[in-house]
Amino acid sequence: EEFKTLEREFQFPHAKLLRVLKVKNLIPENRFETEKQCMAMKGSSSNTTVLYHTTKKQTLEKILNEGLDSRESKIGFFGRAIYFTDNAEKANDYSEFRGSNVEERVMLRCSVILGRSKEFELGHFNRELCKEPEGYDSVKGFIRRNHEYAIYNNSRCMITEIL
Repeated sequence: EEFKTLEREFQFPHAKLLRVLKVKNLIPENRFETEKQCMAMKGSSSNTTVLYHTTKKQTLEKILNEGLDSRESKIGFFGRAIYFTDNAEKANDYSEFRGSNVEERVMLRCSVILGRSKEFELGHFNRELCKEPEGYDSVKGFIRRNHEYAIYNNSRCMITEIL
């Protein structure tokens, strides 16, 4: 049933959901829960949501063992951060094999602590960021289509499924 629900999100050209693998790793999971508790102790809402992230297939094992790491990311529209989207089709557009004949791609479904997001206006960005703006926990922007979210603290995301 859960597969069928996710499959409906993949009704777009050049993609078909082949399988869903649940991820269970206590180390990133404990860091994630600790981060949520720290935010609650500061009186902040964790604002946790489910988002998508794509990665290269060859880095998947390392990511599953250690979690996503902003230090290993490329500089994007919101600086060096871990990027997500709430739209599976947009995440697919960032796949390393976009436009190629490779049949299988890797997408991660993650629980992400956004906390208080600094929202950039349509088309605005800041490539200089290396941490969230003062008073915020994450960044939200709309560059070309659909929202992008950026976090700078590795403990604020937890991979829940590989798609």
